[in-house]
Amino acid sequence: MSTRNGMVVAMLGPFVLATRECAVQMLSNGQYVLGELPNVTMSDGLRERTQDDCDALVGTKHDLITELFELDDLVATEATDEQVGARVERIVQWAHEDIAKLVDLVAALEVESRRDPAVELTHLLVMESAGNVLQAYQPMQTAADAVLRAVQGVRLQGASPS
Repeated sequence: MSTRNGMVVAMLGPFVLATRECAVQMLSNGQYVLGELPNVTMSDGLRERTQDDCDALVGTKHDLITELFELDDLVATEATDEQVGARVERIVQWAHEDIAKLVDLVAALEVESRRDPAVELTHLLVMESAGNVLQAYQPMQTAADAVLRAVQGVRLQGASPS
């Protein structure tokens, strides 16, 4: 087994917990919006886009959880800390891509709601769900940054000198 930087291992715990929470928020908010789609007003194009983006959130949740199991397996091998860091970056990137689509969808719904006030409820629904996912993503991103600093050997603020 390789000698793993203890700080990398220590920083992985908060990252895993934050990623699980982000995945749960992606799933629950994606499913919530999907469940409300029949009850809200929007153009057919944005309805299809909303369906696709929420389906992606649900799918990415499953991908993130699978990746966490694979990350755990990777940490137990001879893999380098850099390989662990690359896996962490990939996990964050997957979540980021879906969240970026959701943010773009919120902007598109805002534009449509200006033309058709009946779409405002839809805009608020998706915006609130996007906010919930973003709130869960931020701690994941912060925890990933800590893992990557540890991989690079950068001392964390407040760490005692050795």
